[in-house]
Amino acid sequence: NFLMWFGNSTIMLMAAIMGISPDVFEASELDGCNSFQRFFYITLPQIRPILAYTLITAIIGGLQM
Repeated sequence: NFLMWFGNSTIMLMAAIMGISPDVFEASELDGCNSFQRFFYITLPQIRPILAYTLITAIIGGLQM
């Protein structure tokens, strides 16, 4: 079951990450953010709705088995 949803989840999360404007990352770099801060303060909050959807559908799919 994991491999069945792995591709779908990967595509959705990659689309969410690629949807973040590069200007935001550039501005954070100019402000002195390191990679850790960039992920936790910029990337993660912006992909949180897609991440929540992915986790919820994965849990529902797991419970249906």
